[in-house]
Amino acid sequence: MRLSSGEKKFFAIFSIVAVLFVAVVASSVAVLASGHEADDTPYVQVASGDKLVRVEPLKYCSIDLQNCNQEALDPPARVPVKVGDTVMLSLSAELAVGPWTLVVQYLTAEGSDIGDEVFYPSDSARTITLDSTRDRILAAIEIKQPSQVEDEFGFVPRGIWGIDTLPDGVEVPAPDQ
Repeated sequence: MRLSSGEKKFFAIFSIVAVLFVAVVASSVAVLASGHEADDTPYVQVASGDKLVRVEPLKYCSIDLQNCNQEALDPPARVPVKVGDTVMLSLSAELAVGPWTLVVQYLTAEGSDIGDEVFYPSDSARTITLDSTRDRILAAIEIKQPSQVEDEFGFVPRGIWGIDTLPDGVEVPAPDQ
């Protein structure tokens, strides 16, 4: 079978367009992917009202505590939660895949109410909702991920996430002396 000159031109143009298309797509992917190394540091997404905040750990170490991202703790993330609102915590897969603990602090008419540390086994929960009411104002949230290192008090945390949820304009009363 012989190709006419028009068919030869068509296949030549089609081949050039196909090669250019592949080159453009490949270079676009390379440009978009450069400088975006995989970061497997766990995080918590906090949603309240119209706010969505990604909370990075105050401190995060390797499972054996040999390598940490810093020496001192960063201050907690500030995500004010209005009285009457609900806050939703969504843990990244890297955090929820292992065990973790949650401590929630509320302000009540009697003062500060720090709840018990609640333990969540591996893969048991990725999303938690907490309410802030007039009788129990949500003040702070702490999440810890344990390491493999144990001391006399239990497993030493490898990661700590702290969230200051006190509503704007609300002050914590000083403790009675």
